[in-house]
Amino acid sequence: MENAICPITGSADSTPFLSVPDRFHPEKGCRWNIVQINPSGLMMLNPRPDSEELEQHYQHSGYSPHMQSAHSPAERLQQAAHQLLLSWRAAVVLKGLNKEREETRLLEIGCATGTLLGTLHRKNGLQRKHLTGIEPDRESAAYARERYGLRILHALGELAENEKGYDRIVLWHTLEHIDDLHATLQEMERLLAPDGKIILALPNPFSYDAQHYGAYWAAWDAPRHLWHFTPDTLSALLALHGLTLSNTSQWLPDTIYNTLLSEKLLATGTRKPHGARNIPAALVRAGRFTLRSVLNPTGSSSVIYTVQKTT
Repeated sequence: MENAICPITGSADSTPFLSVPDRFHPEKGCRWNIVQINPSGLMMLNPRPDSEELEQHYQHSGYSPHMQSAHSPAERLQQAAHQLLLSWRAAVVLKGLNKEREETRLLEIGCATGTLLGTLHRKNGLQRKHLTGIEPDRESAAYARERYGLRILHALGELAENEKGYDRIVLWHTLEHIDDLHATLQEMERLLAPDGKIILALPNPFSYDAQHYGAYWAAWDAPRHLWHFTPDTLSALLALHGLTLSNTSQWLPDTIYNTLLSEKLLATGTRKPHGARNIPAALVRAGRFTLRSVLNPTGSSSVIYTVQKTT
């Protein structure tokens, strides 16, 4: 275990915010502490596992980003939904692109099994030679290479020093997992083309579903999620690396996904029965959260941030 300091201010002064379970093992009673740093307001896991310990917390069959095959009805439904949303995600990534698709260079950090990169190639006209993925998990990286014929590296440091000019850099629910934020953001600024965009998808700790479920909100995802950003704290961090937040929008599908996961986590954590008969009520609640998020985007379960170089 290790203690961390605020990456924005360097402060170690914090206020306890919430104690949350590991969503994969709530029955074990282990709790992780999320604190809010003074004065930046950034929320983060502290103390947290060191890099070697953290790797063990990703080795779970239910960890969806690395799932290669489904073994249960719930997993099959999850994979089907993921596939349906890939074209929507690709459209979000390419929005506002002022370049021919065939010449567009794109880097995805945390590409998992390569499904988004594969969709961008097969359905959106981007060329394999211009697509690069970064994925530390070796099984997922190998799957992406074999399934989609992609260039997949295990770390940003493997990119050549003269490599740059990416039109899009995508971190879809990735930044919250990264230990060394400064090294990553510095490298991203170097790699980004002058008119390029960084697309970040991040959980929203002040979403309607987060407020409803409290410690049992699935997107706290301790100890895998190390940081919990708001527009203000993200902007302050980006500014340290010559980057500027240019736009925010909601990603509504995560409201439904996180509500369903949180319902199950709440039931398990409070030792209440949970099964198929609970799903209709959960879907109604998810629909209510989604409708409220349409009317007020700041309440969405996940937020998409568009980032560019500071001019």
